[in-house]
Amino acid sequence: MKRVNAIILISLVTLVLLITLLTPGCSYSDPNIYYATPVPDDSARVVVFTNLDDIDTAVIVDSLMFKYEAEIEGGELYYLEASMSNILLYQYQPDYNPDTITGPYILVDSFWIPAEVAAETGLSSLIFSLYYSSNTNSLADKVQVEAAILNLNFDLMVEGENK
Repeated sequence: MKRVNAIILISLVTLVLLITLLTPGCSYSDPNIYYATPVPDDSARVVVFTNLDDIDTAVIVDSLMFKYEAEIEGGELYYLEASMSNILLYQYQPDYNPDTITGPYILVDSFWIPAEVAAETGLSSLIFSLYYSSNTNSLADKVQVEAAILNLNFDLMVEGENK
């Protein structure tokens, strides 16, 4: 009786193994899901004008007003900042709905740069950075966590006692 049970058990195990090996694998595909590689749009056109464009090295005695006009066409402005000597001088984050804007997005503003922000007297660099949509059409671009960056550097001569 033990021998019959052992033969039946071995036959069942063999049968299960054969069925498992010979049966093609099952797969599921949802016909409602469409997979595609994102195709990038044209990159945004970004133009920035400042009051320091025609000056090689601006001089700061007490303070200096920095004026700018940023124009972005075919993209969205996410964030804008200016820093000097690793000190954040200015930041701007728009609170607009890009779907309501027709044509280019234009931002005109200004801020003061005090001489005290320079690490020491002499030559310093102002870094003006714009973060805007990369238009790669990736998921990161769509949820606004992927950005293209435009950095502008301006040499500033700091004079007098600033510390």
